Amino acid sequence: MTPSPSTHCVLCGFEAVLAPRVHLRVLDPGAPAREVTLGLCETHGARLRKGELRTLLVVETWQTAEGRLNPANPLHGLRLVAHCLACDTPLEIADGGAGPGKTTRTLPTGELIVECPGCPMHNVVESIGGDPMAVQLWQRPARPRPPS
Repeated sequence: MTPSPSTHCVLCGFEAVLAPRVHLRVLDPGAPAREVTLGLCETHGARLRKGELRTLLVVETWQTAEGRLNPANPLHGLRLVAHCLACDTPLEIADGGAGPGKTTRTLPTGELIVECPGCPMHNVVESIGGDPMAVQLWQRPARPRPPS
């Protein structure tokens, strides 16, 4: 029996942690949209949080295992759904901004930083295939210490 992609890491098969996870909406013609959650083990989850693992690689690995990868358009029939990489709460993103009362800022580098509505963490959000997606946790740059 093949392990479920939500309970086992789609990259290595080890037991998945509760966060981060990759959330998708599968749009098959003639069928209702179906929500899919792709789990990651502690090691791969930590790499995703640090920005060392690409979300698209996670999706492509799952699609290959499911026999549905379209190499010309890996996101064909899929929509990515942004969730916090720290706690797995859905991120409130609309028209490039966050929901009411949440902090969103664009850094000089062009990165969009979105505050999670469920925890105090901030996520770096990028567009992948036209969908906003958290790609790593944002770490506040260390302030330089004044000379002694």
